[in-house]
Amino acid sequence: MYNRLEEIAHNQISDQEDIRTETSHGRQVTRTVSVFRIPETLQEIWISSQCFIKVERKGTRKNKPYHQIVYYLSSCYQTAQNFSKKIQGHWGIENQLHWVKDVIFSEDVSPVHHLQSAVNFSVLKTICLNLFRLLGFLSVTEARRWLGERLWLLPILIE
Repeated sequence: MYNRLEEIAHNQISDQEDIRTETSHGRQVTRTVSVFRIPETLQEIWISSQCFIKVERKGTRKNKPYHQIVYYLSSCYQTAQNFSKKIQGHWGIENQLHWVKDVIFSEDVSPVHHLQSAVNFSVLKTICLNLFRLLGFLSVTEARRWLGERLWLLPILIE
């Protein structure tokens, strides 16, 4: 499938493009989002697919160049700008929630294996993460240190 999308993108002109260049976190990235219609010959195979999206990222990370191309298949046809926002929004969730829960809260290596217990702990970790952010912490590690310094007050507050 990837090879077929790559071939179509190489041989067909995209319907729309959205090009943005951003600099953040020590990186400079130029992101090109291109929208292509699914050829009629493939509509029977890729049922309900309206278009595919090519996202090309070029830039530098830690002063080293990189280049990445990914493809998305979509059941709805939208503008390149809309797809660009949605794709970036997805990665925002991945980086701000899933990565934090996996790496900082060690959720992937949790010793809890019972399904309901794992779900309950995951919900509690999400609540903690949201509370830390509501308190204005940008770093979960910093928030955990802050909380640890104050836990000795808990028995006094409960009495």
